[in-house]
Amino acid sequence: MLRTRLTSRPRTVGRRALLTRIRREGYIPGVVYGHGDPLSIQIPIREVEHLLTHQGSGGLVDLDLEGTIQTALLKEVGRHPATGAIVNLGFQRVALSEIISARVPLTVVGVGHVEENGGVAQIQLDHLDVHCRAGDLPTTLPVDVSQSEIGDAIRIADLALPPGVELAQGVDPGQVVVSITSPAVPRMVEEELEASEAAGTEPPRASD
Repeated sequence: MLRTRLTSRPRTVGRRALLTRIRREGYIPGVVYGHGDPLSIQIPIREVEHLLTHQGSGGLVDLDLEGTIQTALLKEVGRHPATGAIVNLGFQRVALSEIISARVPLTVVGVGHVEENGGVAQIQLDHLDVHCRAGDLPTTLPVDVSQSEIGDAIRIADLALPPGVELAQGVDPGQVVVSITSPAVPRMVEEELEASEAAGTEPPRASD
């Protein structure tokens, strides 16, 4: 399975001022732990943003540590509480044969069919926690709504998991992932209809 490669290099552990300087230079500080001593690193912010946009925040990556490749699971994405900016990252070293728990993003496909038939795909869940060998971890799981109609709901139990991939402990198979609904009636019109029905009068007509 193709994995995103992140260019990284060791960094000096220091005070907050040093971390601030690293971020100003266009890097995100991170820590790699597991299977050995923890290692403090820094990664170009553009590579981190590309990873989060295209892969999400829970997949496997190959860390290129000055020519040495280490496979790791992105476990933590720290963000500034006010701005939402990425401030730090946490990676866990893994062996491809190792059993891991991870969060996989869900990708809804077939929405065009729903919209052509007057429906709206309401996404209730955008990720799934799974348990599998690191080498079997998918980058995303598709949720196909191309055969769904208004009133249908796709639940976790309806998803086709790849071989070797299981739901993580505590995941409810009955949880709704996507529901197909009718377009919402504008609230103002809805209130006017309710008021008219209560008064026994004709609902207001739209002006020409």
